[in-house]
Amino acid sequence: MWPFKGEKPLTEEQQARLRRKCGLMVVTLRNCLAANKTRPGTCNNLDTQVVHCYAEVLDPALAAAHEDCFTKAVNSRRDPPYTACQGQAQAMRSALAKRKLYPFADR
Repeated sequence: MWPFKGEKPLTEEQQARLRRKCGLMVVTLRNCLAANKTRPGTCNNLDTQVVHCYAEVLDPALAAAHEDCFTKAVNSRRDPPYTACQGQAQAMRSALAKRKLYPFADR
């Protein structure tokens, strides 16, 4: 059992996978946040994309649930996908926060 509260730290392999897969999106999100300090919410969709990218590496089941929701929302054409899938997005954010990987603005 891991002696500290929360999740185990990331392995070197996980860190490398996150950098390769999500690195450009993280930089883009940071630039968006820096450019829109007075307009909160402007980068929310990009934030969700980065969260999903991280979840694909660290918690594929949560990422798959979000992707399924997103696909159903797009196909139904009723609710905007990012709005319709907030529950799944929040679950991914919570999982990342437990690993101290979210919010991205703090990193």
